[in-house]
Amino acid sequence: MSKVNFSFKIEELSPVATWCNSLLKQYQVDFKDYSTDFADPYPTDIDTKIIKVNELISTKLFIGELSTATQKLYKNMEATRPMLLQLEGYIKRAENNLTTPAKSFDLKLLRKCISSKDAEGFNMNLKSLLQLVNANASVLQDKGMKPAMLTALGDILTNNYTYAQDQNNKMLDKEKAVKENADILTDLWKDCQNILDAGKRIYKYSNPDMLKNFTLTHIRKTFNHSNNKKDNDNSDTEKAE
Repeated sequence: MSKVNFSFKIEELSPVATWCNSLLKQYQVDFKDYSTDFADPYPTDIDTKIIKVNELISTKLFIGELSTATQKLYKNMEATRPMLLQLEGYIKRAENNLTTPAKSFDLKLLRKCISSKDAEGFNMNLKSLLQLVNANASVLQDKGMKPAMLTALGDILTNNYTYAQDQNNKMLDKEKAVKENADILTDLWKDCQNILDAGKRIYKYSNPDMLKNFTLTHIRKTFNHSNNKKDNDNSDTEKAE
């Protein structure tokens, strides 16, 4: 079984391949002059491979399911922030009456786990926090903490264990599917490499301005920027509505 050999996301392969093949079609005269490898039906064959990879990604690689699971996990972690802000105030006000030093609650570390999307660290540190809050519940409640906050934080922890496991399962499913279909993905990537390599050799001296179009970094940056702009435009439209 082959191994997928590129360092970007699987779902980026199709846009990269589409970009490369578009350049090949647009400048096919130059490419054919460089090597007959690029003559017809090479571009058409690549189009067929792109369709095959798109079908694979949409039906077998669980990318949509993984994305949904990941969003649920991160949204659940983010929901902790407003409560942490309030809890921090209660801890500060009850500092002289706590059974452990206020710094032991370590809300900073928990926030760091949220920011870095570290689900395992989040679970471990929220569990420790809840133990400390429970041990000091009466003192903190005297300063205004509601029992509902403790319940809500406990629910977030329970949900996070579930969501993290779901995300892990989806990741394992995706990895298995990628390995099973590595030949298809790698074959299209080799075509991309072939076009990128030839483009650099053709245009390095004859048309240096074209070189960036055959650089993977530029390609990914361009379509990622385009996708981000599209998301922002859609967001603005939703707000206007």
